[in-house]
Formats: sequence, C-alpha cells, structure tokens
Amino acid sequence: MATYYVDAAVGSDSAAGTSVAPFKTPGKAHSKANSGDTIKLRGDKNNPATWFTAPLTISAANTTWTADTGHTPTFHGGYTPTPGNSGSYAMHGRPGSPFEAMINVRAASVTLSYLRIQNVGGEGVDIGPAGHNSRLLYCELRTISSNGIIVNGTPRGAKVENVEIGWCDVGYISQLWFSVGNSSGSGCGMMLRDCKDTWIHHCTLHHVCKEGLNIDRGGVGTIIEYCTIHTINHVAVYIIRSQDCHVRYNTVYHTKEIPYLGESYNQRTASPLMVIGDESNLDDGGGGMTGYPNSAKQRVYGNVFIGGKTALQVRNNTVQYQTQLLNAYIGYNTFVGEVWTDPKGTSKTQKMIEIDANVLGPGPHTDSLIENNVFYAPAGVSMGSVAGAGDVTFRNNAWYGGSAPSGASGAGDVTANPQLVAPTAGSSTFNIDNYRPQAGSPLLMAASNGSTTNGVTPPMNKTTIGALEVSGGPVVDSVTAGFTRTPSAGAPPLSVAFTDTSTVGGAAVINTWLWDFGDGNTSALQNPTHVYATAGTYTVSLTVGDTVRSLSSVKSGVLVTVTAVVAGSATARFTRTPNAGQVGVTSFSFTDTSTVTGDAVINTWLWDFRDGSTSALQNPTHIYTASGVYRPRLTVTDSVRGYSSTWTGPDTTVSVAPPTPTIEADFSGSTGGGHAPLSVVFTDASLEAGGANIDGWLWDFGDGTTSTAQNPTHIYTASGVYRPRLTVTDSVRSLSSEIIGSAIVVTAPPPPGSGGDVMLRQARTALNTSSGNQTITQVSFGGVTPSSVRFIVTAATADGTAADGELFCYGAAAGGAQWAASMAAEHGVADTNAARMWTDSACLLLVDADGNEVMRGTFVEFTTNGVTVNLEWIGAAAAYLVTAIFGGGTKYEAWVGSVPLGDVGDVANVACDFAADVVRGVATWGGRDVGESGGTLSLGMAHRDGPQYVLERSYADGLTDAQNRMRLFEGSVFHCRYNTPARGEVSVLSWSGSGFSVKVATGAFNSTGLLMAERFGDVGSRLALVSSAIATGNADYSLDWNPQYVEHLISQTVASGSVNDNQKAGTIGIHSVTVDGEFSNEVSGENGSATTNEQSLSDDRLIVIGHTGATVGAGATTAGTAKYSINYTTAPGTAMVWPSLAVEVGKATGGGGDYVTAEFEASITGGAVPLTVQFVDLSAGTNAIAGWLWDFGDGTFSVERNPLKVYMVGGEFGVSLTVTDGTLSDTESKTAYILALQRAAREIIVGPYLMRVIADGSVPATHRGPDEADGGYMEGGLGLGALRLNADPEVPAGSSGEVVVYMDAASGNFKVIRPDETTGTITIS
Repeated sequence: MATYYVDAAVGSDSAAGTSVAPFKTPGKAHSKANSGDTIKLRGDKNNPATWFTAPLTISAANTTWTADTGHTPTFHGGYTPTPGNSGSYAMHGRPGSPFEAMINVRAASVTLSYLRIQNVGGEGVDIGPAGHNSRLLYCELRTISSNGIIVNGTPRGAKVENVEIGWCDVGYISQLWFSVGNSSGSGCGMMLRDCKDTWIHHCTLHHVCKEGLNIDRGGVGTIIEYCTIHTINHVAVYIIRSQDCHVRYNTVYHTKEIPYLGESYNQRTASPLMVIGDESNLDDGGGGMTGYPNSAKQRVYGNVFIGGKTALQVRNNTVQYQTQLLNAYIGYNTFVGEVWTDPKGTSKTQKMIEIDANVLGPGPHTDSLIENNVFYAPAGVSMGSVAGAGDVTFRNNAWYGGSAPSGASGAGDVTANPQLVAPTAGSSTFNIDNYRPQAGSPLLMAASNGSTTNGVTPPMNKTTIGALEVSGGPVVDSVTAGFTRTPSAGAPPLSVAFTDTSTVGGAAVINTWLWDFGDGNTSALQNPTHVYATAGTYTVSLTVGDTVRSLSSVKSGVLVTVTAVVAGSATARFTRTPNAGQVGVTSFSFTDTSTVTGDAVINTWLWDFRDGSTSALQNPTHIYTASGVYRPRLTVTDSVRGYSSTWTGPDTTVSVAPPTPTIEADFSGSTGGGHAPLSVVFTDASLEAGGANIDGWLWDFGDGTTSTAQNPTHIYTASGVYRPRLTVTDSVRSLSSEIIGSAIVVTAPPPPGSGGDVMLRQARTALNTSSGNQTITQVSFGGVTPSSVRFIVTAATADGTAADGELFCYGAAAGGAQWAASMAAEHGVADTNAARMWTDSACLLLVDADGNEVMRGTFVEFTTNGVTVNLEWIGAAAAYLVTAIFGGGTKYEAWVGSVPLGDVGDVANVACDFAADVVRGVATWGGRDVGESGGTLSLGMAHRDGPQYVLERSYADGLTDAQNRMRLFEGSVFHCRYNTPARGEVSVLSWSGSGFSVKVATGAFNSTGLLMAERFGDVGSRLALVSSAIATGNADYSLDWNPQYVEHLISQTVASGSVNDNQKAGTIGIHSVTVDGEFSNEVSGENGSATTNEQSLSDDRLIVIGHTGATVGAGATTAGTAKYSINYTTAPGTAMVWPSLAVEVGKATGGGGDYVTAEFEASITGGAVPLTVQFVDLSAGTNAIAGWLWDFGDGTFSVERNPLKVYMVGGEFGVSLTVTDGTLSDTESKTAYILALQRAAREIIVGPYLMRVIADGSVPATHRGPDEADGGYMEGGLGLGALRLNADPEVPAGSSGEVVVYMDAASGNFKVIRPDETTGTITIS
C-alpha cells in the first residue's frame, strides 16, 4: 500500500509523488492510486498559492485522501457571491454548474478527512452511486453555491450504502438570494438522496439559505445524531419520502444574524425546524416524487428544537404534500417557541406543533406515538393544531403556554410551568443548559414506562419528561476501563494473558490501551500476554481512551502473584496387574505411581519391558510373547528442569501357554466375473497359527478342473456360475481347512469389439460461421465420452461439390494435448500463392494462400458422444465441412504430441505410457504459428508390426511454372522434399510397452513433427499398401478378421517412391470408413502450368479427383466378413496405390455388434420341501435388459428380474431364463438344477434296529423298542421319500448333523445330502 504526497505550491506532476518530491495536482496522484493507497495533501487555508483549484473525481476504490501533518489542504473553486442582475447572487468560478461538485466520489471505501472545500460555484462534495462505505471526516466546507455535501444514489435504483459523515463543519451555503420577495436558496447544507444506512454525527450545519439537512427521497435507515444545526433560512431538518430514519440527540436553533440572512429572511415568516413532508408535485426527470415510497417509521427523539416558525410540522395539503405518520415515534424532545418580529416591528405568527390531515394519500396517520415531549410556548406563540391523528397516541407530554391542541392531549400530560432555567430563544449565542428543568420542575415525575415503542427504546431517564431533564439527561459519551487476567498466580516464569473488558457509553469508541504490568513493563495492545520472570506481587493497571472525544478511564489495583519455587525431585514407581506367574497370562497393565517434590513436573515416561520392547505412555499395557522372567524398568523425566528418576520393578514371571496349531483356509480372486474366456488369478490368503504349517493346497475351480498350486491362474472357457473351493492341509499335524469362495459369473463372449472396448466413429458437419463454442457429436458412440478426436477440413461447403482453391486442415486432440496443420493454395491465377502453418495450441487451423491465419479452433472438452471446440474466426468465415473421427472405449488409448526433429541420425524417444499399435505423423514444416510460403504437407502412418508409409505433397509458392510434386514412400512416417531432389526422411525406429522412438534417417530437418499414437486394445489391426482396381466393379481386400474401421491415405501415386507430375501431381487426402458411413477429404493442384487449377473436395464415398475437380476414381466401401470391399463406379484406368489401415472392432454394419447374454444363479439348489429359492439375474448386454421370463420347471413362471420361488413338491427341476433388450434376446437353461426332497409321512430314525420284510405294505408298521413285544425291527419297502439319519436316535429330526438319504430316480442309486449341503453317492457292494 503506497502513500503519495501532493503540494500545489512546490510539487510537480513529473515528480515521483514522494514526501520529498510531491505531485502538484491531486489528479496526478489519482492516476497512480490503487486500492489501499493513501494520498496526503498539503497546503495552507490562508495561503492561496497552496490551494487546489481544479475539481477532483475519485474513482480509485479503497483510497484515503487526508491532510499531511501540520497542513490544512484547501480546495478553492474561485466563487465569490456578488449581486447579479435578477436579484440574485451571480454564479461563477469552478465548477460552473450548481450540480457539479468540487470533489466527486465515484468509488467505494473512499475516505476524505481534514480537508477544507470553499468558494465553490456548484456542490462541495458529491458521494455518488458507487461510493459505498465512504467516509467524510473532520472536513470544513464554506461558501458553497449549491449543496454543501450530497450523498446521491441512483434515482429509484441502486442506493449508495453505509456512508459516514462525522465531525464536519458546513456553513454559508447557497447564498444566492438577497432582495426582498425572493425565495430561499437552491442548495442544502447536506442532501441525502437514494441512500441507505447513511450516518451523520457530530456535525455542525449553519448559515444555510435552504434546508439545513434534507433527508430526501429514497432514503432508508438514515441516522442523524449529535449534530448542531442553526441559522437556517428554510427548514432545519426535512424528511421527504424516506423510511426508518432516526433524528436523535441533536440541537437545532435559530440566531438572528440579519447581515448574512438578508432582507428576505426577516421579511418572510421564520422557517420551521423539524418537518416531515412527502412532496408530491415535483418532477425530478424520472417520474416525479411519487415514484418513491412514502415515509414510514419516522423516529425523532432526544432532540432540542429552539425557535422557528413551527417547531414540529407534518405537512399535508391538496396540492403539494401527501404525508402519513406510519409507525412513527416522536419522543423525549424539548420544543421551545419564540416570538419573531421583522425589522419593521411586525410580529410573525409562530406555532409549536402543526400536524395536517393526509388528504392526498396514502392514508391517515397510523400506529404512531408522540410521548414525553416538552412543548414550551411563550406568550405570543400558538400551541398549534393537530388534524387527522386518530391513530396517533399522545401521552406524558408537557404543554406550557397554552392547552394541548385538539386531539393531542393524553394520559400523563403536564400543563404547569416546566421551570426551565432560562429559555431565551433566538439569541445570537446559545447555551443548552438554559433549557434544562430546574430542581422542583413538574417534569421530574413518573412518565413513560420505558418500553420499546415502534422499534425505538428512548435513551433517556425513564422517570422524567423532556430531552434535558436534570437527573439522568441524555446518554453521555463515556469509557470505563476493566480487564481480567489468567492465571492470577503461579511460579516463574509465569505467562499471564490479559483480556480487555472495558465498556463504553453513548457514541464513545475506545481506540487506545495502556497496560502497566507493575514490573516496569508496559503494552499498548488491547489483549496482551506478559511473562513475569521473578517472584513478587505486582499491581496491574489499564488505561483506556477515546482520543476523538478526549475520554479516558483507569482500572488499577489488580494483583498478580508470582511465587518462588523450591528445587524439587522426581521418584519413579509403578504397579503391575495382574500378578505374574499364572500360566497363559501374558498381558499386563502398568500404572505410573511416581511422585514429585518442589517444582518438579514429570512430562516424559520411558518403559523398558526387558523383552526388547519399550513404551512412552504414562500407563501402558504390554503383552509378552515368550515365557521368561522379566524385570520391567520405568524412567520418568522433567525435561524442563532436568529432573530424572529410574526404578526397576519386581520380577514378572511369564508362562506362555503353548499355542494350539490351527489353519484356516482363505483366498481371493482377481475378478468376480466377465466374458469368457475369463482369466482369474487366485491368491492364497490362508492363515496359520500355533506353529501350524500349510504344505498342501487343493483348488476346485467349480468347472471340473483342479490345481495344487498355491496361487494358480485359471481360465474359464464357458459361461456359467462357478464357486471355487480351496482346501489347505498341514500334513505333519493332520490339519485341514476348506472354504468355498464367492460365485464367479462368466458370461458368453460378446461379438468382437462390442461392449465399448474399442469404438471408432465419425461425423461430418459444417463449421459455425461465428466465433464461440461448437459441439460435434455422433450418437452411434452410444452415450460414451470419447478420448480422442481427429479433424479434417477442406474448402468444400457441400458434399460432392468441388470448391476452387486448396484448403486442407488436419488436427487432433487427446489427453489434454492438441495440434493442427494447415495448407492453402490459390486457384486460376498466375504466380500461384501457396502457404502452410502448424500449431500445438489448437486442434483446428485454417490459413489462406498468403499465410494469414483465418480461423483456429481450440479444444474445450470431450462430451457425451462428442467434443466441444472454441472457434475464433480472424478472417472471412465460411461453413466449411469438417469431418470428426472419434476414438474411445475401455481398451482404447490415444496420445497426441509433437517431437523435435534435428539433424540426420538424431533419435527422439516418445513416451505415451502404452504400447501403441499405430503412430500417425503430420507435418507442414517451418515454425510454430508462423505462416510460411509453399504448400508442403506430409501425412504418414506407422504400425507396430513394421509397415510405415508417408505421402508428401510439395507445392512451391509464387512460381509461374508451379512445381507441384507428390510422392509415396515406404519405411518412413515423415518426409520432406522442399521441391528439390534432396529429401529428408523420419522413421519410427523402435516400439516399446510405453512408447516408441523416431529417427531422422536422411536430411536435416531442424523442425517439429506432429504425432498421434493409438492403441486398439486386444483387437487386430493392419497397415498395408493396397492397389485400386483398374476397371469398374467390386474389389475385395482380404483380412483375418471383420473390420470396423478402414482408412486410406489417398493420392494418384502408382508406385512407392514415384514422383507424380502434371495432372497427378497434387492430389492428397484421407478416406475413412466406420459404421457411420464413409468420407473422403482431399485437395488437388496442377503442376507445370502458369495459371494453375486448385480444387478442394469433401465427399461421402471413396473418391480421387484431379486438379480440375474431375473424378479419377470412385466407389462405395462396405465392410464384410474377413474383408472390406470397394465397388468402383468410376474406373481409375491405372492402379493407384494407397496406404490402408484396417482395425478390428466388430462389423462396420449392423448396429455395431450389440449383444444380450442370459445368466443366473440360485441361493440354494437342494433341500426338503417347502424349498424356498432366491433366483438372481446375472444377464448382461450392450443395452439395458428390458424383460425377463423364468420357467421354474414345475409348470410355474415369473417375469420378475429376481424372483423368489417356493417348491412345494419333491423332484428334480430344470430352470431356464430368457432375457431381452427389446430387440435381441437370449436364453440360459440349466437341467436338473433344483432338487426338492419330499418329506416322509413320518420320520424314521435309524438306530439300534434290524431290518425285516414288510408284513403289510399298505400299512406303515409301528416301530417298537428292542425290549418291546415284536420290537427291535424296522420295516423296509415303505413308500417313503427319504430317510433322515441322525447319529443319536434321541436327537430330533432336523437338528444339526442330520443327513438325508434318498434314491435318485434317474440313476437308481442311493444318494446322500450332507449337513454342508454337498452331495454324494452311496456304493453298495
């Protein structure tokens, strides 16, 4: 925050503005000022050579403009009141308009202080709409033509807020009129308009020919307090259409200073003092006064009003005023009238109070209170009149010199002489003490109950009437010192925090603190901390002050006791629980019982448990892991004073019980499901304890295969739900443990490339012709956000229509990086111009043939199905077609960047963080973002399997016989020929799992190549050189898989390494095929002609054009099984060769490989009826599953997704689930999936019984005990569903350990269901 100095007498605006080299003008300082700066102004109000004479407008927020020490800086406008021709004083000087100000505040938080503004032909200070939180302090304004100070917001709009004006002296304002019969002046002492929360305090306003203080239209929350206002020619305090205004604790009076006021003042009736008058017929250019709300919540209290035509007036009439007292409060004021006579001795009629009825609106006076006021009317002064005050309460008022006006009397009124000291109104000197009640005044009586009324709590003594009672009086500014300290006593060094608790009264503000700590040290902080170093008793005192109001208070006698301490000691001791020596007890709790003496304070503990373990806790718990006898030791320390003690405790005998060897099987799998073939890595996590050692593992993967490896990898080749099982053994200790893992759901493999693994899509649209964001999308991307995009733009604006001139742009973006390259050439002119440019700060770039940038598009973000770029048109905009090729998917990866290319043999390593399948190289050569002559363009591709090809187009600039060359090269990804036989080649040298390297094979580049690397996941891709057909018809291009994406670098080259001249010289472009269709983008230029043909084309088929735009070869491309085909509709005549990239992702037609796979599992697959089974759908598909049909095998069905089924009869049941996504469907069937066992009519407990032949097969036998008659037998052959066997005949059926034996109807074998729900076959021999 800087401080600048300004001195009109000795300063210079070319100086530095320092204290020794000040500026000359405030305007210069303002041009340098920033937020937080202070401008110190110099000058002498008695020396004109030091005055500032130019108006100042302050637009620098949070700046302070104040007087330098010992100076009285003065702003002088050159205005001197002199008589004019029309009975008025002439206006001249600066500013020259009554509504221009000498100082204009047009920014927030501006402070003006200790300034003098004088002799101004307009307004003194104008705080405008932006001047929020500004302050005007200790300023003096004299001889102002218009308003002395105006706070002025936006009419009926934004209000200027929180302005403070304090301790200012404003006088001799608007002295324009002097002759008899003329009206009052045009300016106020202060004008407050369209403002909020303005605070005016401790100001003096005097000798004003219009209103002293005008609280004008649109004001909210204005506070006027502790001000003196006197000798005003119109109205002393005027409230007009303002709300929630507080006028309080002010002194308002008149003096008869005829030499200043002139004849007009004394020929007219004296002016009112306090007026509430909502004017209604004035037009301020914005709809008139009625455009503002009426006044409300007017609060006038605690004031003294002496003299004037009317002490208190509420104006209403049928022409100009429509005033309503609404929620108003007028209380605790003293109004004293006086008799006025003009110089001719004519007496003027005076009134104490005048309240008019509201006849224009908005309504009658409402919910208002007038109480505890003194109305003192000397002989000759009327008490006044009150009308329309039906909802105004009058009470506890003193009426002296006449009866209360009709409608104004109320309970508690006083009519006796108030016995004021000396109420002499109208004198040239004023003493407020003359208006206080004398002792014994009837005003000193019970009055208001002091309750809050209409939002105002009267700040006076609640047992007296009037603003100036003897006891109590108005609120007095005061400060009272007080504080607390913590702690109050202690040992040295003792740090004590002192907290100021001082209080204030009235408007006082404590701004100084002086602490005396009693030991010779002091502090000026409000809340200091002090350290007492030596013992003693210290008396502390605090002196607080308000330097603005010259107030102070002292609080003393508070003691701080610092006690000397005696050197001490520490003695270490501890206890231990439980007692030692018990077998198996290894955990012990240690409790510190150490003691200290004197000043010692233990703050660290160190336990040595004598088994190699330690602890720094005060009361630790320790577990011994081995048997033995230990003597734990404790060392305690007072690290501040250096005391220390060590104690070794009694023997601790530990007898560790031998652990029980146990093992517990556990494992994890790398995945819980996926498409077949699914590879799962199983990791053994089994636990050993008590010396056990797992030495055997048996994995059952649930699909009929096993493994004995500890951490096997298993591949599930078929769809299904599998529950892997691990059995671990400790063969030495004959221990084993088994665990069944969570289900692994394997679904059928999807069609190649489906499921979003890798997606390549493309879209074509027109570029926006205005600057701004453009989003390009392709809905076939299936709601996925792409991770890469390539852009191709030509001069074409419609598919299939060649455009004159060449324009070709190739750009890319991925991974937060982007680049673009562009070339252009003129059409049909001699000395053809051609140019090129590249950038790595945009993904779209268009240039013209002169090398000027026309447009650039900057990557913004990838969106669902597309990308957003920001277009910036610099040249002429056109709706050029743009082709966007998107890449994405869970296994697709892309990288975009650039590589510096130097001299021959240089190698550059490129890190893309994945094993790239394809690298694309694009270059125009030259400098970044610089248009260079010549139409050079290099397009290349390299594949991890080895092939790499590049097309290089070279077009010289400005040659009458244009040298346009096109070549196709094998073995490199960049090429540069520059129209000369010499050439430069760059190849991909090597491939790695995280990137690749490129090498300058021949030539010297010293330039930059643009690169894009892509990985296509696990699908196949191939780069090869293919030849076009010669005749029309279909041509097949075989592959080992079904392609989704095909790309050709197209030209008219007929062999690798050939140079194409004449009509074949200039064709270069890209042909791309996806499920969305096929697009060609190319340019072609003529060679060897003084006036060349140049063409650009975008088409929705494979097409190759010549320099005239004529078709050389064309056809439609389709993707098929293990091939793609081109049906040539235009015969090339000669086979052209093109680098061809094909990528396996799925079929290029037929919806992009959507699929649906049904799968499910059951919570249980066997048990006794009623058998409750929860079925869970595990189906998956490209699109959301929309329908389910379950067949439970017992004749029942369900269409719920996860049904709950109860089997009520026994049997084996197959279950099938059919799912659909609305288009595709799939069914999964599982035979003999659920085994429901029918319970026997009565359970047979197999115990100590012998089997015998059935006596009667139709009647179940009664089974008796062996000791009973005909007992000890169990009949076989009964029609029972199953036997429930238990180890103990006395244990009820269904209890733990129960085994179910049944006969399998299909095989005829006896089978068993074990307690763990596993099954087995009983072999009978």
